[in-house]
Amino acid sequence: MPFGIGPLELIIILAIVLTLIGAVSAGHVWVPLIAARAAGAATIAIATLATRRPWHVAGRVLPLAGATGLSDVLGNAAFYGAVQVGRLDVAGVLASLYPISTVVLARVVLGERIGRSHLAAIGLAFAAIVLIVGG
Repeated sequence: MPFGIGPLELIIILAIVLTLIGAVSAGHVWVPLIAARAAGAATIAIATLATRRPWHVAGRVLPLAGATGLSDVLGNAAFYGAVQVGRLDVAGVLASLYPISTVVLARVVLGERIGRSHLAAIGLAFAAIVLIVGG
């Protein structure tokens, strides 16, 4: 992981971001989303300057990167909407399931194999959804 950030730190950061999005008052859905994108761009700029490594994106990757960014914004907007009409704890748990889509996309787009640990994690995630829905 870059800059010594591991999975636990990423989970903590995600929890903080989702909690902050949930704390935004109704009607201001775009403010936290724009702030998050600006913070991400600033982080990339600072990391690029700090490491003094050239940064560029290949032209063939730009459409996929754009689709990824759009999906991220739409996902965050959906999370915000869910928080406004429902419970933050349920929306937070369901939003944290996004790594499943990463594993599935890696399989579909890149042809990567899904290991037993990934299958077990996906199974546990779906079991969690069933428990949440069941109350």
